Amino acid sequence: MYYVHVGDASKILDKLNPESINIVFTSPSPPLSMGERMTLLNIMIKCKRVLTRDGVLWLQLGDYYDESGSMMGIPEAMLTMMKSVGYIVRSKVLWHRTEHYKQVDRRRFRVDYEFLYMFTKSIDHYFNDKLGLQDTSIVDAQIQNLKRGEFRSGFPEKLVEVAVKTTSRPGDFVLDPFAGTCTTGVVALKNKRNFIGIELREDTQEDIKKRLDKFDFCPCDV
Repeated sequence: MYYVHVGDASKILDKLNPESINIVFTSPSPPLSMGERMTLLNIMIKCKRVLTRDGVLWLQLGDYYDESGSMMGIPEAMLTMMKSVGYIVRSKVLWHRTEHYKQVDRRRFRVDYEFLYMFTKSIDHYFNDKLGLQDTSIVDAQIQNLKRGEFRSGFPEKLVEVAVKTTSRPGDFVLDPFAGTCTTGVVALKNKRNFIGIELREDTQEDIKKRLDKFDFCPCDV
């Protein structure tokens, strides 16, 4: 089952029931400024309210360079901010990006990785250790090539799947407050989880419905 809310994530999260979501998986636009980081942090705080006591929040972030050529340290900054509001940092997964691209600046190393942070409200969170996926913290996955007019971001389903399989059960609710083209939703439905998405853009709703309806789940009333 799935449901996609249209609108501002901050406002919609206030309407969701407390402790109604088992895991959050999201890959938001990079918070480059302090104002953007505070906005993202506020949404993460509201996600904490709707997470179950044994729930898990996954936050995927890459880093960027400023005008001086220095790395901005975005993942590290958000990590510190998340800890300051009571999240427990349980793991850091390294996403090894295996797609090929031209290295423009030859005087620095290729940036072929991004971070995926695993946050919890409690040390007693749910984790399926029988899968053996915790035996490495490195996930090899590439951004997928898109066909002309195809409605998806290219974000690797494999990365989402690691999170969904290890920290949720069939029938659990998966939330993405920045749903985009709903790759998180696709993975959730494929693995027999329910999906709740929040997407600001209204003009993508028909495409989202077409994409998620392929999995023959009836929309849920949330």
